[in-house]
Amino acid sequence: MAFFDQSSEIPIEIDFDFSETIVNRAIQFCYDKIDGIKNYENDLIKFADKYVIKGLKKACLQSLKDQILTTENVCEVVKVAFEQNYTLLKQKCLKFIIEKKAELGSEKLSKLPMEILVSTILSL
Repeated sequence: MAFFDQSSEIPIEIDFDFSETIVNRAIQFCYDKIDGIKNYENDLIKFADKYVIKGLKKACLQSLKDQILTTENVCEVVKVAFEQNYTLLKQKCLKFIIEKKAELGSEKLSKLPMEILVSTILSL
């Protein structure tokens, strides 16, 4: 008796919780193509967490840390920093939020999780 039943159906379909783009970029990273992570860091970090790809996660966090923060991207980046407990990135984001709070405006800031808002206030 075979341990696994073999299927003659081709192609075999595997369901992922991630888009084809994210899966492809993660595979490319595993083949040393690291330039494919730019602008996909958030989803790739989730992928790396799920499939325990530490190198990919580290590269994505480093890419976010090296990114130039703007009023458009800081809220998403700071959320990732707190979710991943990445201290250097948290500090960079909090400093930016404090310096640019007027430009960010209360609408954007009020959408941040309470933990981030409290950390921002305590950083003043």
